Amino acid sequence: MELSLALNPDTLAALWARVDHEATLLLTLPPMRLPEPDELQTPAAMEYQLLRAVMMTALWMSDDAPALLQRLLPQQDLLASPDRRAELHYLLCIWLLNQDRNDEAADHIAALALIHHKSPSSFNEACLCLTQARLEFIRGEVEQAQLHADRGLACLEQAGVHRYVPNVCTTLYRLAEHDGRYADSRHSMQYAVAAARQAGNPVTTCNALTGLVECLTRDDELTAAQQAVDEAYGLLEQLAPLPGDAARILAAEIMAADAFLKEKQAQAEEGMRLLGASARVYIDSVKRRHQAARRLQQLSDMQIRAGHLLPARESLREAYELKLQEIQGIHSLSLEVKIERLQRQHAEAAAEQARTHASVLERSNMALQESLALQREMQQELIEQSRLGSLGAMLAGMAHEMNTPLGNALTTLGAVVQLPKALNEQMARGQLTRSLLTQTLETIIANGELALRNLQRMAALMADYSSLELPLPAAAPQPVPLATAIVPAWEEALGQRPDIHLRLEESLPLQVQKNAFDQILVQLFSNIARHAYPPGTGGSVHLSSGEKDGRGWLRVDDQGPGIPEALLPHVFDPYVSSTFGQGRNGLGLFQAQAVAWRQLKGRLMVRNLDGGGCRFELQWLLPPRHEAALNPDADVNKG
Repeated sequence: MELSLALNPDTLAALWARVDHEATLLLTLPPMRLPEPDELQTPAAMEYQLLRAVMMTALWMSDDAPALLQRLLPQQDLLASPDRRAELHYLLCIWLLNQDRNDEAADHIAALALIHHKSPSSFNEACLCLTQARLEFIRGEVEQAQLHADRGLACLEQAGVHRYVPNVCTTLYRLAEHDGRYADSRHSMQYAVAAARQAGNPVTTCNALTGLVECLTRDDELTAAQQAVDEAYGLLEQLAPLPGDAARILAAEIMAADAFLKEKQAQAEEGMRLLGASARVYIDSVKRRHQAARRLQQLSDMQIRAGHLLPARESLREAYELKLQEIQGIHSLSLEVKIERLQRQHAEAAAEQARTHASVLERSNMALQESLALQREMQQELIEQSRLGSLGAMLAGMAHEMNTPLGNALTTLGAVVQLPKALNEQMARGQLTRSLLTQTLETIIANGELALRNLQRMAALMADYSSLELPLPAAAPQPVPLATAIVPAWEEALGQRPDIHLRLEESLPLQVQKNAFDQILVQLFSNIARHAYPPGTGGSVHLSSGEKDGRGWLRVDDQGPGIPEALLPHVFDPYVSSTFGQGRNGLGLFQAQAVAWRQLKGRLMVRNLDGGGCRFELQWLLPPRHEAALNPDADVNKG
């Protein structure tokens, strides 16, 4: 089959469907070199190259397949199907296990576990179980390996994927041989042969036949064993076109199986020749020292059984030398891999740290912006809620305040309307006297005056409620000593309360804006007169002042009962008063706070004192020239 350069999903799907039944499909495709990374930038290109790697692995192209798989690994996310990514890790893991690079193989098993966790399927579960089984068998965990191999085979059958069934059967064969379950091992190899034939793969069929020959030879079924050997040699002739050394390795496996058969057929010399030739094939392949050492040990045993002790010793010595070289090579490679892995991890950690730092900064900035936006939104909402609450309280108080004078006015005006009617009736009956007329007129005048006073009271309340807008001063006022601002405000607010005494600090050196302080202090002193010392009680008010860090402060302390805790956070809100509806509109402290903010760039604060009483504290921004205007000899109280 010739493959069009324009890869598309239908073409790829057709190729994948043929892989399970035409393992030699690769031989019909155009030959391709190892692709460069920039040639693997599309999902179609990645999937086609993975397909080639699968077929290379099936045909034992042991040099080309791993190189291609490693080239594909960094771009694995382009493989849309989780099963395709699982197959990539499975093939790399099996290759690493064959190289005794178990630690690296474990990394791919972990990747397979993650793929199966995120996108479970029968096929990726099979890949996970089969790699686990191989690693567990290497580590001597035979029972666990058996469970995983059985589960892997069941998952492959459930997924309808047959290309790896012979490999699973080979694993099951080794597990059964390890436990001495020879009937099971023979059954596994028979199943492997059948699966390999079904897949149309002469390579795996040859390999499975060699295992079956060993089982049949051990069971003394020599005729059936000879037939299997002959079939394997016949298939080997079909593999001549295969690139690489697959045909040579298969020939070595067939010769080894034939060698044991020849020994059983009383042809020991021929058996030793075949086994020696098999070992030489592996010795010539630097990457297969492990198989070469195993065959030489088997040759040594066969030579001992034949009575050739000196050649047996030489074969054993050569086998140990190969094992030593293999161990040294594995350690050297392992060290190189570990160094490379550490360098890569260090670079990845540095890059990840930089990305994390940038991401944290970005998230922090976004969180800050969101927090500020949320804070502004919540503040606005709280302001609106406060306004609505205050408006409700104001309307309730207004209704109560205005209902009383309005009711009185209506009652008295109703009486005024009725009295003239009574006079007319008296006059019509001739019963009107001067004294009655005089009394009625006096009553009308008194009721009219009462109605007028109530209506005037309503007008005054309306004027209070409409007086929230605070005019800014027309021109910047000249500063005056603080004491100069305190005394007039005290006289205005508390001039009629001789039972309340003012105590000032000895030195109040600050220069202040008289108009603003008059407005603020009148409200504070009036509030003390109403709440700290209501009529019938008395006490003292203590004032202290000072400046710190460019800000002035003034504290006004009383010794009254304090402010209820529930009301304390809201005393500067409009229309808030503990006596609202009792002749007060709850605007005084709100107006004082507004003056402090608009004219002094400051604010009012309040708290209850531990020993009883309440403290209002005004803080405001001092003008830059304030310190030069201060009396340098003044003893400024810092509080």
